[in-house]
Amino acid sequence: MNRYPLARLALAVVLAPALGACFSNAPDEADQETHTTIEAGNKHGAVVVDSDGEIVITGDKTVQTRACTGQDVQVVGNANQATFTGRCGEATVMGADNRVSLENVTSISLIGSNNTVTWRGTKPEISNVGTGNRILKAE
Repeated sequence: MNRYPLARLALAVVLAPALGACFSNAPDEADQETHTTIEAGNKHGAVVVDSDGEIVITGDKTVQTRACTGQDVQVVGNANQATFTGRCGEATVMGADNRVSLENVTSISLIGSNNTVTWRGTKPEISNVGTGNRILKAE
């Protein structure tokens, strides 16, 4: 015999909504605020724009031209060619043999080897970790 059937029933009624929320497939507010969009993709790589507008180019041997409106940009991979027009925030290049052109940028971070980054406008803050990287003001 069950000694406390009403207590168990009351506990089940109280816990059911809370447990249902834990296992629900419905997105919560945090899930709705963060999302990514893949704008282009092929066997060589992809261009991803996250919810903050950050542009991320990934892969090898891709050729991309993108317009910046203040957001950060990343080029991750090898032998990519990327041109960014407009005003970019922070530019990060990771990999080897990438060629990146920036019309206007706040800062440039290089991690890798034999990357070439050119920029126009006001001199950005520069961080260079690697070997054979070149960071030049465009003519």
